[in-house]
Amino acid sequence: MFQTKPHRTIKRRTKRIMAEKEIYQKARIIFLDIDGVLCPYRKDGYVYANALNIPFDKNAVANLNELTEITDAKIVITSARRVFWDFEELKNLLKKNGVRGEIIDKTPMLGNGDLTDVKQFTSPYNRGKEIEQWIRTTSYDIINFLIIDDQLNGIDKIFPKKFLHLNAFEGLRNLGDVMTGLSILSGKYEHKYKKVF
Repeated sequence: MFQTKPHRTIKRRTKRIMAEKEIYQKARIIFLDIDGVLCPYRKDGYVYANALNIPFDKNAVANLNELTEITDAKIVITSARRVFWDFEELKNLLKKNGVRGEIIDKTPMLGNGDLTDVKQFTSPYNRGKEIEQWIRTTSYDIINFLIIDDQLNGIDKIFPKKFLHLNAFEGLRNLGDVMTGLSILSGKYEHKYKKVF
């Protein structure tokens, strides 16, 4: 009868234990939009489409850093810039503008596959559903989460108690919004979804 060598058994068990640690890594998550949050709209007609090279607002970035440092929350990008930029480009953009929190991922795009059809990614329900999909499939054990956005995008219907809805012209510059975000992240999250791996 074939017997597994001891060192092979140890290797297999170690791999399984490490995989389990990764699967059940606990985390608080901030689902982060960029335009209207870290780049507040300007009254002179600024919109995100021509803002790719505009520096982020320093106060908004400082407040985001406050949120991540106090709660140790990790960042998942939900911005419409996902349509045109890959994850590493978005991550580098945030870091270049002073974001210090750990950026772990971006939400999936639940569109029709046509990247020229921008409307599909800003439809009333897609962003909420994209966040929902990420939560269903992530390997993180989510302690709690906060969604920061200046648009509703169905988020208010799916996650009303986890949603920090900002004024697009103010962004994350208001101390009251920071306190609300801290309050949401410090609570407990009751798991609604069965994980799909």
